[in-house]
Amino acid sequence: MKTRLIAVILTLTIAAGCSGTSNTDVKDNPTFGKFPSIAYSCYIKADEVYNRYDGRLAESNDPEKLKEKRNKEMEEIYRKGIGRLEKEEDKLDGREVPFEQEQVGKYEVVSVDIHGADATDMAIYLKVRVKAVTDLRSDSSARMYYLMVDSGGTIIQKGVISPFHSYVPATLQPLNKNFKAGDILLETGSNITLVCKNTNYSDFAMMRFVSRETYDNAR
Repeated sequence: MKTRLIAVILTLTIAAGCSGTSNTDVKDNPTFGKFPSIAYSCYIKADEVYNRYDGRLAESNDPEKLKEKRNKEMEEIYRKGIGRLEKEEDKLDGREVPFEQEQVGKYEVVSVDIHGADATDMAIYLKVRVKAVTDLRSDSSARMYYLMVDSGGTIIQKGVISPFHSYVPATLQPLNKNFKAGDILLETGSNITLVCKNTNYSDFAMMRFVSRETYDNAR
């Protein structure tokens, strides 16, 4: 736990300084609960601490001591935040994630569920189950594209999955495996990890599975 906490803080120390917002109100999202808001609030508070010390370091006679003090303050922010997240993570497992599919080709999304969360990593894990629309064979190069959008339609994040591949547990369908129309391509589902510590999912509304063209043009 201690090692992972330090890793989180070091990651956020590097990332801090890139956010200008100071809104740390906790929101209760219909899908993800309070988890993303708490995680992002930690990032904002740590960012404020980082910026407060940033200007003082260049003028300090003992910058290393000042960095140590800064990092302790940031560590305390994350320690408290992780404690709050631990109370939220079990509430999420199994929740359905709203989605829509722009157009259905060979593959159709059947369901998207929350497959756990991790307080220390400040991450939520999703499982996407996809079925074959027609008879087909497994294809390791197949890709499906998605957008995570908020209540106003703004894109929060975008990404890519393989309908035949899962990272946790590590699963890859054999090449040229035959599927009939209606078959689930991967029972364990394809994985998506939402890192909430520096991306704000508190206003998440739905996932949109889109074409490659829509994905490439999405901003």
